[in-house]
This record gives sequence, C-alpha cells and structure tokens, in this order.
Amino acid sequence: MSNLGHWKRCNSVACCILSRSSGGWSLQTRYIWTEPYQAALFEVDSEKVKDHAIRAEGIIERRKEELLREPLPDASELQAITRALKVMALLKEIANKHT
Repeated sequence: MSNLGHWKRCNSVACCILSRSSGGWSLQTRYIWTEPYQAALFEVDSEKVKDHAIRAEGIIERRKEELLREPLPDASELQAITRALKVMALLKEIANKHT
C-alpha cells in the first residue's frame, strides 16, 4: 500500500480499488471496459456520442464473449455488462434522434 487511504491492484480484466473516506473503507471494481463506457456516457458533444457508444459497445461485447468462454464467468461483471449494453443502446437511440 502506498498510503493508508488508498490501495489499487490491476490485472488485464479489472482494477480493484480500496479507498478510505470519512465513512470508512470502500472497495470498487473498475472493469477494462469502464473507460470507453464512461467516455460515451459523459460525452457532451452530441456529434460524438454515437461514435463513443459504438466503440464502447464493441469493447463491452468482446469482453462479454471472453467471459462466456470461461468455465466460471464472473456473474457480477456479466450483470454490469448487461446494464452497460442497455445504456449504450439507449445512447445510440438518443443520438440517432438528434442527428
């Protein structure tokens, strides 16, 4: 641990971040597809939203395929992927209406 308030460990699939705040300790998991997902979700330029959503959707779909080939896939990541893909589909739909 580099300091007492934060610890981070990453592999090729996810980063686990343990952090301390006034409310105590919290553990967050950030999957490898989180960054492109968030780029699409928080894009403010309406012209770029659809492109970001398509890119994120492809990365998320590839990860889902990898997970489904594993003998014991991570159920929590599969649930997160299902939700993320629904959000990306909705973003693309909204983007199509505004272009």
